[in-house]
Amino acid sequence: MTHVAPVMGTVPGRSAAPRRTNVPLDVRAPFPHAVRVTLASAPLGVPLVLGNASLPVPRRLRLAELGLRPGVTVTVLRRTAGGGRIVGVGDARVAVGREVLPRVAAAALPVRLAENG
Repeated sequence: MTHVAPVMGTVPGRSAAPRRTNVPLDVRAPFPHAVRVTLASAPLGVPLVLGNASLPVPRRLRLAELGLRPGVTVTVLRRTAGGGRIVGVGDARVAVGREVLPRVAAAALPVRLAENG
């Protein structure tokens, strides 16, 4: 009987799917004329495509639960008194604290692309 060593990172009986890594997502790739920003520096009312967040896993998961995932289009609606922002995600509104804002990458879409969908 031959013994075959499992491929690192796979579970016996499951296919070897690619792993998610913490490599920053280049949010400009599908939109070469997009401008890279963070949620802290994003202008109000401009559609943004979110990139990866450089946050601990529990915080990234919480953002994902609230709809703030890489690739999602959001709009920063207003600033809060404490330095945070209210972000529109679809029909929802999410408050994001000031310590999280500079760690969430985004790309500001040109207005023509944002209007065409």
